[in-house]
Amino acid sequence: MTKKGGQKMLLRNLTTWSKCLAFLYTLTLIVCFDSGVMASSPVVLKYASTTPSVGFIADWEKWLANEIEKRTNGRVKMQIFFGGSLLKIPEGLDGVKKGVADIALIPPLWFPGELPLFSFTQVTGLAPEPDVVRNPHLMSKAVWKLWDEVPEIRKELERWNQTAFSVRTMPPYQLWSRVPIRKLSDLNKLKVRELGIRGRILFGTYGAIPTSVTPAEMYGALQKGVIDAAVASFDWGELYRLKEVARNLIVVDFNPGAPFYTINMETLNRLSPKDREILMKLGRDFTSVYADALSKYIDELMTKFKNEGVNIIRFPAEERERWKRECEPKLIDAWLKELKGVNMEEAKKVIEAFLSATGGKDVIPWRK
Repeated sequence: MTKKGGQKMLLRNLTTWSKCLAFLYTLTLIVCFDSGVMASSPVVLKYASTTPSVGFIADWEKWLANEIEKRTNGRVKMQIFFGGSLLKIPEGLDGVKKGVADIALIPPLWFPGELPLFSFTQVTGLAPEPDVVRNPHLMSKAVWKLWDEVPEIRKELERWNQTAFSVRTMPPYQLWSRVPIRKLSDLNKLKVRELGIRGRILFGTYGAIPTSVTPAEMYGALQKGVIDAAVASFDWGELYRLKEVARNLIVVDFNPGAPFYTINMETLNRLSPKDREILMKLGRDFTSVYADALSKYIDELMTKFKNEGVNIIRFPAEERERWKRECEPKLIDAWLKELKGVNMEEAKKVIEAFLSATGGKDVIPWRK
């Protein structure tokens, strides 16, 4: 081989090796990008919490933030803005849509016009059986079942540029009251904090005056007599100190619903496929571990309230059953009449699915 021929072969070999190295480098970049290794700084998710920065819920939201960082090896973090400092409850849906927050808890009863189908999960007050309402696992399972099997629910949230990330089961809603309530007639003329058609029908039917008050306003409203009683989450006696101004806890076991934590879809899609999968699995895991912790917390709180002298009144089962029988069919009819731009068959499908999963299908009007 001539000297010239050897040089040409060497050049060809070098060119081949250069192409191989370039290919391997490109492949490495793709793999690293997909796994998040190349990220120069972590993705920070803004979570708009509406709860105070201390307490049971705050502790578990901090757990969630730590777990996100841990499972993604620091590639994704969650910054929590407590106490409505980023978004108030009524601002949550639109705020996540516009990216003001990446994640928020969306109680559907606050958004009956925007999320009409999903709002039904918090419309019925007494239809889910008490055993289901008191069991965080059963309530969260019913809501996830609705999400997985009724595509119309998913489409509602997607129209607001968000999707379900997790479910946070709520403790049973009870009545925190300034006065004892032992029967339906005791509701007459009381000003009761309850929202929407639930307030009008569940309480207006018996002469009570439904009043809209945010969680943060309840303490002052009860203290000043603006309201006489509040339908509120069981743990709000501790979280918002309602036990100090409403010394009667009326155990009715209202349906609390199980709101979704939602996440902005654009934010979610910006994550690598691997981190999206990690995050969405964590959302389901959080539902379960939170439900376990909540069950224990409810038992601990009941003991604590008793020891602190709260007057715990268990609303008679026969009165609750009468309440359900007289009001729940009216609630369903009223909800259907107020729906706008919604296919009635889709709405009935949601009703059937949710109440079948929670033991309340005996109040469905068209089944009578």
